[in-house]
Amino acid sequence: MKRALALLAACIMALGLFSACSNGGGKPGPDPSGTEAANTAAPSQFPDSDPNDDELPDPTLGESYTLDLACAKLPACWDPQRADTEAGKLIASLITAPLVKAQPVDTETGEFRWTYELAQSVTDVTEERTAELDRLGVDRTGKTGLAFEIKLSPSARWENGERITADDLVYSMKALLDPAAKLPAGAAFVTGSTALAGGFEYRSRLNAAGFPSVSFERGVGFFKTDESTVVYICEAPAGFDDIMRLLSTPFIVYRPYHEGGDYCTSPENTMGCGAYRLDSVEEGEIVLTRDPRYPGWERAEDGSMTAFTAETVNGEHVLRYQTTRVVLHELSHSAAEQELLAGRLTVWEPEGEEIKAYSATSGYSEYSAPLTSGVFFNTDPEVLRAADKTKGNINSVVLSNLNFRKAISLSIDRAAWCQELGGKPFLGLIGPTALYDPWNDPASYFCETEIYLQALCALYGVGYGEGTEFISSREASASITGFNEAQAAALFRRACEELTAEGLYTAGDTVKIRVACPGRSAANERAMALLSGFVGEAAKESGFGKVIFECIGDIRVESAVAAGDFAMGFAPFEADPLHPFDSLRACCDPVLYPASEAECSGIAEKPLTVSVQGTEITMSFKEWSRSMTGAGRFAEEPIGIRLQILAELETAVIGEYCRIPISQQFRRTAMNRKAQPITQRFSPLYGLGGVEFTVYNFNDTEWESFIASAGGQVYK
Repeated sequence: MKRALALLAACIMALGLFSACSNGGGKPGPDPSGTEAANTAAPSQFPDSDPNDDELPDPTLGESYTLDLACAKLPACWDPQRADTEAGKLIASLITAPLVKAQPVDTETGEFRWTYELAQSVTDVTEERTAELDRLGVDRTGKTGLAFEIKLSPSARWENGERITADDLVYSMKALLDPAAKLPAGAAFVTGSTALAGGFEYRSRLNAAGFPSVSFERGVGFFKTDESTVVYICEAPAGFDDIMRLLSTPFIVYRPYHEGGDYCTSPENTMGCGAYRLDSVEEGEIVLTRDPRYPGWERAEDGSMTAFTAETVNGEHVLRYQTTRVVLHELSHSAAEQELLAGRLTVWEPEGEEIKAYSATSGYSEYSAPLTSGVFFNTDPEVLRAADKTKGNINSVVLSNLNFRKAISLSIDRAAWCQELGGKPFLGLIGPTALYDPWNDPASYFCETEIYLQALCALYGVGYGEGTEFISSREASASITGFNEAQAAALFRRACEELTAEGLYTAGDTVKIRVACPGRSAANERAMALLSGFVGEAAKESGFGKVIFECIGDIRVESAVAAGDFAMGFAPFEADPLHPFDSLRACCDPVLYPASEAECSGIAEKPLTVSVQGTEITMSFKEWSRSMTGAGRFAEEPIGIRLQILAELETAVIGEYCRIPISQQFRRTAMNRKAQPITQRFSPLYGLGGVEFTVYNFNDTEWESFIASAGGQVYK
């Protein structure tokens, strides 16, 4: 669930390439029943049939508009199911169309509509699928929103001209949920309000021979009814907006290539079905060009490609996919800045002090991201001791001690951290943009609820009310900084005594911990230097020797820490802003998220007691994290009860200090005047309009002339 941050991460979010969540600015969710549900999306933007080859537009004709992006390292894989870097996901999102997508209606208000891509329609068919619901054990008493029929567009094609069929969808879903792979991308389909019936059990279980112990065909609610139709059965009622949002995730793969095991790692084993196709992969550069087989194109009089929205955006039918080429360059951060200034790079992400210089420019954009910056740990003492022997650490076993981890948290001056690295001090895991009732209440921010504020005050021991300094929980919570050097020093002393008594540490010895970091970034280096300084100051009289956190870049952070290759990781926690009730499974449920933070946090099976309506209930952290959505124990309880559980679970997770939140992250991009987004008002659903709606002020020839006439830097 946490993402590695490459140089182009902010660019991707700004462009809205694979964002699939709403800020609540759209219409309220409709009653997902029958014809009404089917009509809540705009008609397909595709024609009813695929044109003949001699009618296809020619991608070499017309004006050229190139979008140049940069990443620290080119991706090795762009499989929509397996891509695990921002750059890989970027390519996957452009060459693989989803079934549906969100499209802006009014970019000033954030209003949006659902539009069909590979799908032609999505319809609630609960009443027609009673036999399958019964077979899968789904409680259908008086309910709708349990079975959805997805019809494919007859014009949906692979780039080689083959028609996309229901068999392609079934094969792709089965591969996505493969229990031997346990792909992170598959988690969205087996959890939450849109969880696929039988999906979690299928994805979670292998028999002794290493094969699925559950039959996909009999045990999972995803099957075809004809060559162009599949049915998706949910384990619990889902709203139409929620199911459409899920289906906006690209996941389809081309079976003949996918079965080879190296899908989307070279041009030879890549097959797309989106608006773009992979053109070339060379040293330091990947090029995408528009795919003439994408059914959204119209053939202009000169034979070139053009596309307009079927429905209006800001009151008019606007151009789609004006970008003719997307070029991904492998560049260091500083080299990428120079390319932006010289006009050879379209979008770049400033950092640290650079932000001040760029924030006053016309091409600068900034917006809150659903990411909480922080560090997390492998807390298993045996794993840590082994890492000290073979992985280059010195005394990383100290991280097994709760007081040591808590002391780290209390030693961090988050205000100073953010002044140096950007962001806003933050003490929670679930970000401030998360909405607990997104389709019905665009202001239902979880972090502003009284329940959450009370839980945060309880965690940090800050009182409010009569006889205290603060009148309300809001005032009290606003005073919490998470920084208490005196308390941190006392905890470090206690931790040293405990670790010494256990024979795990010798007082005065150096502690050196190699920290897995995504990408190679000066910001990561500065972050670990800051952390070393904060901890060193608080621990200087504690009995610990020098404490050093060493940044090691270009690491797949979560899997490396879970495997014990690193004792500690520096990566953001990403909480889905539309589904906060499911978000804590990322650090509590190793079944759903293997080889990740959940596997090394050490809290999955730990008991936790929560008072629910006056009754104390004890379950494991893992069970609590599963309890609030889908078929969970409390999934159908009133939202106030689920909010209480969520708040208590979040503060309990933070109180284990297996993950230390530090700051709320912001996305910042600088875009050259060659192009501009369709809007400067960011929507978590469609970003700033994406590549689909990027608008160009110059074509490539005009831009080259402009650069030549400028005689140097053209950005500022």
